[in-house]
Amino acid sequence: YHYGIPKIAMDKKLFGVFEHTVLRKKSMLVRGFDDVFFAPHSRYSTVETSHIRHNNALQLISESKDAGAYIIASKDKKQIFVTGHSEYDSETLKLEYERDVNLGKDIHVPFNYFQDDNPSKNPVVK
Repeated sequence: YHYGIPKIAMDKKLFGVFEHTVLRKKSMLVRGFDDVFFAPHSRYSTVETSHIRHNNALQLISESKDAGAYIIASKDKKQIFVTGHSEYDSETLKLEYERDVNLGKDIHVPFNYFQDDNPSKNPVVK
């Protein structure tokens, strides 16, 4: 939508905690971040990182090989886009998973979230 970059629907929900890499270490948005960090995602759509990389008005600040673009900023520093959910606390994905199971939705266990990928165990907070 913004900057002419289309949103792409995915067949399955991207759901779990994924590893990300900081690409622009001097960006104020990632000051204090480790070079590699984990962040939760819960979404049914994505954007192509190639569309961001080829857009002269945008900078890809961080990405994940599994979850795609994570932090994107306009070069004029007026807009910031985050595709994941940095605001989630340690129980949010668990509650979302349990809600979807109780509604009878076809949902998979959140990736890299529960100990041993077993939803009867506690979430692993990274």
